[in-house]
Amino acid sequence: MIVIFVALYGIGELALWLFRDFFDALDSRKTNDNNVRVLLFGTSVLACELALLLESHEIEYLQIESESQLDRAAAFTHLAALSDSDLDNLMISRTGERMMNIYAQLLLCNEPRNDSVFQSNDAPWFHKGEHSAEKVFRQLFHVAEERSC
Repeated sequence: MIVIFVALYGIGELALWLFRDFFDALDSRKTNDNNVRVLLFGTSVLACELALLLESHEIEYLQIESESQLDRAAAFTHLAALSDSDLDNLMISRTGERMMNIYAQLLLCNEPRNDSVFQSNDAPWFHKGEHSAEKVFRQLFHVAEERSC
């Protein structure tokens, strides 16, 4: 009986050791964690406003305007695709998810006729003009809105 308990304990410790990077990645998604790193795609006014907001919260980010500038070996925890091109936003989203394991994403849909494409992407998205930089920030990091009395 003791041998079985020791064996199970050993297997549990081994699993924790093997998956520690996975658990560390989950923990790094908090905004107050120094490991948060945002990939900001686009140079739209909204993207530039979000960049200023990230700087004010001392959150590390990289702002790029084309997929060719992306280092696929770099590590990011969040992606905000805010370019003026729906196709580019969708492409960087798929690249971030499939090749870089970035699952915390928010995409900008510029043209309402592309709604069905964004819906099939399974990443949160919004229409141009619906969100301010502050609202994008809150949604990207799931920060609860403060309510006044």
